[in-house]
Amino acid sequence: MTRIFLTGASGYIGGDVLYALHEKHPDYDIAVLVRDADKGAKISQAYPRVRVVQGELDSIAAEEEAQSADVVVNAASAQNNKGAEAVFRGLTSPKRANPGYWIQVSGATLLSAPEIERGVYGEPSDKIYGDIDDEQDIKALIHKYSAKRLIDHFILGLPKTPQSPKTAVVYPPIIYGRGRGPINQRSVQIPELSRITLQNKTGYQVGRGLSIWSNVHVTDVSQIFVTLVEKAVAGEEGPFWNENGIYFAENGAINFGEIGRLVAEEAAKLGLGSSASVKEVSDSEANALSGHGAVLWGTNGQERAQRARKVLGWTPSGKSLQNDIADTVRAEAVRLGLLSA
Repeated sequence: MTRIFLTGASGYIGGDVLYALHEKHPDYDIAVLVRDADKGAKISQAYPRVRVVQGELDSIAAEEEAQSADVVVNAASAQNNKGAEAVFRGLTSPKRANPGYWIQVSGATLLSAPEIERGVYGEPSDKIYGDIDDEQDIKALIHKYSAKRLIDHFILGLPKTPQSPKTAVVYPPIIYGRGRGPINQRSVQIPELSRITLQNKTGYQVGRGLSIWSNVHVTDVSQIFVTLVEKAVAGEEGPFWNENGIYFAENGAINFGEIGRLVAEEAAKLGLGSSASVKEVSDSEANALSGHGAVLWGTNGQERAQRARKVLGWTPSGKSLQNDIADTVRAEAVRLGLLSA
């Protein structure tokens, strides 16, 4: 039986990946790692066939699960280097008959790193990174900002030997839409912008609001993970892994000034905003409104998902961000107790 080891099942991305894998492949033996026993119980209740393992990302339990898995999907953290080392030890254990596969989540803040370093927020950029056309530029960013891209850098530096795991790293931009996982179904960037808009009765943008991120529905992100797992299970040796294993995920792009206006409009429609106006704030003011707010809403992260479309046949089909904002604002209003469910 195919064995999958998944981390992050209680989170937004990992929970949706778990849902998608479980729905499409009930034949898979799926084990998930959780730190919190109560969350583990909720996952067991939702998915009785899924085996819940309690432990930290860098625990012996995680290493042992990676050792026995055909595929590891790390959707929990892109910063826990000791966790990555535990996964690597498990996937390359001499007790294995064959090295395994490692599919890792990361994020498009990689593309924002130069702006963050310069302290530039709210300004436009015409740079759009394609994961095939600009592969070397992307790898150069990973090397340059390795202190902030710990697991990306770790995976990029793995030895290319027959004993090494085959790897793929997925870099989503703004992820939106209600997750289908059993615990956290809320994203960050648009829900947080909705929260501060509803609480303060005005929209927000960082600086001139001209910075742009690509965006993608959470179900479309999960589809990339599922397809990669299927390629791994089938043992396909095509251009999917290692030096070819950088995957972007996008289905549109929009600047944050426009996002702020759309969020404010929806709050006003619900009678929860004084108007659809948008207030310009500095990077420090954005950070005071929400942790890392300047990065979340004031940087550029534009992608072209060339590889997923070309080699995986990926076709995103989720609702557009613009059409999803009304649902996000309403969900935040309910969560805050401003509307009834």
